[in-house]
Amino acid sequence: MSCEKGLSDTWVWIEVIGFDNTRADYGVGEYLQRTGFVPENVSLLVTAMDFILLYVGIEEEIDLPPDMCSRNGHPYNLERNRQEWTNHQIRDLVSELKRHGIKVHLSVFPHYIRDRFHHEWTSDYPELHSVYTTGAVKGAISVLKRFDNGDWFEDLFIEKLVATLADYGFDGWHGCDGFGPLSGGLNIVDFSDDLVEQFASSAGVELPESVSGPFGHEMEGIRKRAAWIWENKRREWVDFYVDRWTVFWGKVVKSLHSHGQTVIINSSWGRAPFEALYRYGIDYRKIAATGVDGMLVETVAASLSMDPRSNCSASIRHYDFLAMLMLVKASVPELPLIFLQATQDAADELWDVIHHTPTAFEREMYSLSNVFIANGESGIDRCVEGPLYCLGDGIKKHEWEWMESWRELSFSNQPNSVLGATLIWDDDLLDNQLDDYLTTRNWSAHRLLYHLMSSGAPVQQVANLKHLDSLKGAILVLNAHQLSAEKLDMIERYENGPIITIGENAISKTPSEVDLEFEDVLPKNDFQCQVRNYVDNDISVDLSEKVDVEVLEDLPVDFEPKGYWDNLHYKPISKSFIKACADTIIKVSGFPELCGGECEKDVTMMLDNSDDGSLRLAVKNMGTTYAYPEIDLHKEIVEVKVLTPFPGAPPKLDGSRMTTVVPAKGIAVFMIKIAADQK
Repeated sequence: MSCEKGLSDTWVWIEVIGFDNTRADYGVGEYLQRTGFVPENVSLLVTAMDFILLYVGIEEEIDLPPDMCSRNGHPYNLERNRQEWTNHQIRDLVSELKRHGIKVHLSVFPHYIRDRFHHEWTSDYPELHSVYTTGAVKGAISVLKRFDNGDWFEDLFIEKLVATLADYGFDGWHGCDGFGPLSGGLNIVDFSDDLVEQFASSAGVELPESVSGPFGHEMEGIRKRAAWIWENKRREWVDFYVDRWTVFWGKVVKSLHSHGQTVIINSSWGRAPFEALYRYGIDYRKIAATGVDGMLVETVAASLSMDPRSNCSASIRHYDFLAMLMLVKASVPELPLIFLQATQDAADELWDVIHHTPTAFEREMYSLSNVFIANGESGIDRCVEGPLYCLGDGIKKHEWEWMESWRELSFSNQPNSVLGATLIWDDDLLDNQLDDYLTTRNWSAHRLLYHLMSSGAPVQQVANLKHLDSLKGAILVLNAHQLSAEKLDMIERYENGPIITIGENAISKTPSEVDLEFEDVLPKNDFQCQVRNYVDNDISVDLSEKVDVEVLEDLPVDFEPKGYWDNLHYKPISKSFIKACADTIIKVSGFPELCGGECEKDVTMMLDNSDDGSLRLAVKNMGTTYAYPEIDLHKEIVEVKVLTPFPGAPPKLDGSRMTTVVPAKGIAVFMIKIAADQK
């Protein structure tokens, strides 16, 4: 998983129903004619975990049950009815894909659907079922559990996985939803007797008899146990799951690598490093250290934009996942990342981005492709290697052409610098966030970042603190109070541009001169913004007397989200403070400003420099109507070329200003030449 600068890897996640077993080549040739390109990798979704667990060899040809021929056995997709596949046909399909130079990974889900299509392997081992506080046994297998005889399920699973991959000819395994983490937050799963016994033993925690059980599947006892652990041993419970997942993936990687197979993992339900840790028990850094070959990052804002569940469709989710992607890369800079580009899942999950909100597809493809990480003397690199089209079946040729045109545009430039502020990352911001959150409910760096970005703050690049000396321009440090005095001193010695720090009032641990300082207007909130190294004194900060609180105040302190689409409960910070911080970042970084126009509140921008001196400006509209922003680049504009199909006319120019139109929920991208004497 690597690509040259300016190019991209391309993955496709596709169900078996996406191919045709009535064709000699299983429809692979026709499929590639439609796509117009040969993907580097295909993740073949056979769906049922029994494809692995029931595997006994491939010598005899057998019919596969419906839930291996389409996801959960759904009867048709946009192309064809579900077909009956055999194990030999799957083997030959893998071979045909590889004949075209495509690497093929197997993906399944640890679902348990109660023998709907066949007698499931796990029906004979109920001790492996996930136990939730919300309703006893759920439709999933907990891969971290043990059999009643004490043997580890993971050992049997890995043995079967290796054999399945080898005999079918797969190149590796894509460990997707439910394989790290489980399908639910640590506050609700898995509180079974086995997992709690593992917890008490490994963590050295002495549990009261009322908690230790055994309870089996008796819900009253399970709920009381979960409540006690979450209230009294929450940090230890998080650490336990971090260790268990690290052991699980370490075993997987060691075994598969020894057989020449690669290992790809999904991100933790699309969550940034802190929430992956706190909510799901996943430390991306430790997972990367096991040697996994790459991560598929679940950037699903486009599909959620149509979801009626609470917190899903809000426009801020675009920035939520964009900021998440940047912070995941910052935490595991050496791990190749592929981002999930939502297309459609019209047959099972029942959503369709490319037909129902195509402008969101365009906005996501470009934005997710154009966030960067600064790597010291080697310059800057994209945070991602390329997109994963999810899902890849049922898409017509002209739709592939349209999608690919946006991928090509998104990866067509390799900037030499990014305008705006560079976010500074250090592992302290994760290591200290957990204890900070448990005691204060302070905002994480991720939450601060995506709210700032939503308010217009230009943050398109991240850098590790160790690369500070190689940076130029404004830097942004979030939750600076979580850094040591030594690391704060490093930041305050930065001389290549303005320094913006946001955090509690303890951030100024050394007496360096502060050029601007303001704090939130909310009572009982000690968050401040400080600016250093900024010589101009023309910044005005307007903190409105009206306090708009981002977090519902009637949430109980121990409220935990129901699913990945819900937010954690954080202490309130006012919209006024966030907006003032964002405006300050725009000003001190010298970034272009919005200076009028309809629906301007829904508009944000991304901007970078090319080697030829031109600028590439992307203007995003999060609103549901056209936006007509007027933009001041602060430099005389000589020429503007529209790089996207819309708008179909060049912007109106007036000195350093341009006025254009941006589609609803969409993006418009421009190449801009400025006067030679102002570069």
